[in-house]
Amino acid sequence: MNKGYLIFSIGPVQDFIAKARKAQDFYNGSFLLSYLSSVAWDKLQESLTPVYPKENPKGKGASIPNVMLFEADKKDAESEATRAERAVMQECNRIKNEIFQSPAVLEKAEEQLANFPEIYWAWGKEKDEVQRFHAAAKRARIFSQIERDRRSQKCSTCGQMEAIFYRKKKGERKTPRLLSPEAEVFEYDDQSIPLKFLSPGEALCAVCFEKRLLERANLPNFKKEFPSTAEIALMNVEKANSDLFKKYKGVFKGVHFDYQLFYKENLTEKYFEAEGLPLEILKKAGEAQKKLEDLKLPRYYAVFLADGDNMGKHIAEGDAEEISSELLKFAASVKDRITFPAGRWIYAGGDDVLAFLNLSNALEKIEEVRRLAFPKFSTLSAALVIAHYKAPLSEVLRHGRETLKNSAKNVEEKAALAIEVLRHSGERTLSLLKWDALENVLSLLKFLLSGEVTTNFIYSLKELHREVTLLEEQFSALSTAYIGRSIPVGKEKTAEEVHRILMELYSKMVKLRKRKENEEDKFDPIDNFFQLLDNIAFLRRELKEGK
Repeated sequence: MNKGYLIFSIGPVQDFIAKARKAQDFYNGSFLLSYLSSVAWDKLQESLTPVYPKENPKGKGASIPNVMLFEADKKDAESEATRAERAVMQECNRIKNEIFQSPAVLEKAEEQLANFPEIYWAWGKEKDEVQRFHAAAKRARIFSQIERDRRSQKCSTCGQMEAIFYRKKKGERKTPRLLSPEAEVFEYDDQSIPLKFLSPGEALCAVCFEKRLLERANLPNFKKEFPSTAEIALMNVEKANSDLFKKYKGVFKGVHFDYQLFYKENLTEKYFEAEGLPLEILKKAGEAQKKLEDLKLPRYYAVFLADGDNMGKHIAEGDAEEISSELLKFAASVKDRITFPAGRWIYAGGDDVLAFLNLSNALEKIEEVRRLAFPKFSTLSAALVIAHYKAPLSEVLRHGRETLKNSAKNVEEKAALAIEVLRHSGERTLSLLKWDALENVLSLLKFLLSGEVTTNFIYSLKELHREVTLLEEQFSALSTAYIGRSIPVGKEKTAEEVHRILMELYSKMVKLRKRKENEEDKFDPIDNFFQLLDNIAFLRRELKEGK
């Protein structure tokens, strides 16, 4: 027998999931890929011995990795991979038929869905060999061509494919001139497709429409209501004021409610018409919102992305069964720890994590996940992107992926965390740190949130850094003075403790180095340290004031 290994994968992952306008789209795309991977795993394990993952975690609530490894003889590999691919495509056809119920657009939808999903497989005698063959198979994939009319209206979500589903705006009589003749057009008040699936003026392609209406497919364990970014941002406040929140939501009884309606700036006729909300409840909502004015309503949330370092090498050289078991425990731990009001996890499978976090304890939560759950044989690199609830979700996700790949993964020896703040003003602040420095960040933030020290010393040091380059001894002396001015009289011991934490953080940060640099982006660890202080000051302001 010619023994070896079969790798089977389903994609595209990042590109497919990231094309999302709403958090529900993002969750739906991730869930669909994980579900199809589960279908493939179930089929392959009927005849082959699973190596990674060793078992299907779907019953435990976690996600299954989209790349799977099985022991397989060469003579069986092709037939078993073909059987699994056929099972996946049969399920895709069932889902498609459940969602696209109009024969008039089915043919157009099938054309746009022709390249989904992408299925790759490869066989090799050794684990490292089959990984190389699998990578080569993905690079060599041939895609079917889709004819596009460059003048046609494009999808509101992905911006690439031709839109074939459209809902008219209020008072709009004619459909947009560039909309395809084959498109299915819904009237403003047409409830055959609820407003939560298709907003007035929104135009979708078949791929994005399928993700949006995935609940029609009746997939097991699928969550029909995933919190919006505004809901994620407000989770901690809602928990502390549950009765007040419940009464306010009661004003909108009978209509689709989005947590953006908690913010006064969205109680306008323009917003209500855009979301298809009845204008007659606008005045009542405005009066009810006045009861929320004393609450500090945070407007920022965080996206957390994490990925194990050098996992392909670990799987190729280590005990794959032990690795699979440890990663399954890790995924289950993530699921248990990221729940209301901390946030919601979207994907936790293998060594990958993707979650939306409430800002109130986001740093504590990611440290908890890394410290208590991640397998000892590897390290974890991660990105935490903090964004305004109104920021385009696709842009936030793009920043997250790029920050993880190009920043956190680019630190010497990896095992790093990148924190990026995307302010509503458009300003971006990125800082890198090793995991051991996070303890100092949390301690410093705790002092700032308690009010025992203000952020004045951070801004003073930052302003000075712009003008001169300080040696460590000079920085230490000046920070002592500035911290002393930021603390009330009689709190000398507090000043000493804050200074100790700051200098410990400083000594760790100045040692940070990137693996690769380019001439256009030279990494300065001192600049990076001050970027981190800037992000800490931002967190204090947002968590304390909710602005």
